[in-house]
Amino acid sequence: MAKSKEESKAVVKFQGLSDGLKEKCLAMEVVSQQCSLAQLAAVGHVEKAFLMAKGMQELKNLITDDMMKAIMALQKSPLGFDCDKIYDVQTVKSCFIESLLRGLHPIGNEFNIIAGKMYAAKAGMARMVRDFPGLSNLKKTLKIVKTKDTSALVETVAEWSLNGIKQCRGDEIPIRVNRGMGLDAILGKADRKLSARIYGQLTGSLQTIDGEVGDMIDSTVEIVDQCDALAEQIAEPIQPEADPDKTEPQSQVLKPPETDKATEDLLKAGSIPRQHNKLLAD
Repeated sequence: MAKSKEESKAVVKFQGLSDGLKEKCLAMEVVSQQCSLAQLAAVGHVEKAFLMAKGMQELKNLITDDMMKAIMALQKSPLGFDCDKIYDVQTVKSCFIESLLRGLHPIGNEFNIIAGKMYAAKAGMARMVRDFPGLSNLKKTLKIVKTKDTSALVETVAEWSLNGIKQCRGDEIPIRVNRGMGLDAILGKADRKLSARIYGQLTGSLQTIDGEVGDMIDSTVEIVDQCDALAEQIAEPIQPEADPDKTEPQSQVLKPPETDKATEDLLKAGSIPRQHNKLLAD
């Protein structure tokens, strides 16, 4: 039976990726995997630097402006990546490349863009540790041992096996408690920081930058509150102090100008009346 025009219009055929775009995506996968921090963990620092630089350049060349149009659509979406505002193409491209080389995915909110910089989010850190080559039997224990005003201290213990060798670490992680943050949120932030430390240990990195947009927003509110409180403490404007070494300027006494020699000669000769001498002195 033939379909009506209305039914035909309702049928939408989804067009997948073109063959050319598929090839570029495959090339990006190869570069990001071969030059990722996890892959370069056992490589010397000098060789690691050259491989990382080559990977960055290769990704810059592979990612075209048309490809970035699709990536830009993922901003501020839980299906893509969160950010504190909508950024320009160059900023997103730079963060996108960094996320790939750090092993993060551009979907599932695995990284955030905050103040123009890339930060690994909780979902990304957890997956990178979980999928690290040779890692198994990961167990984490977190316990809040102290809370006070805007801070908390969380004791953590992590155990895992790497290529059959058991490893562990224990940390005391300080957490800033933002307004309205509950115990689950405190543990969640501590879990993200613990995953970042584990990943740093696995890859030999001194620091793995982690953070989420919510941290930035809450900290901004906290700073504003502190500024308002400080402003209320200012009761009077500050008056400048007198400088004891600085004296008040003395008033000058103007003296009448002295009569020149030619005028005196004329006065003596009687060419100028004496009453004019007073006018000359005034």
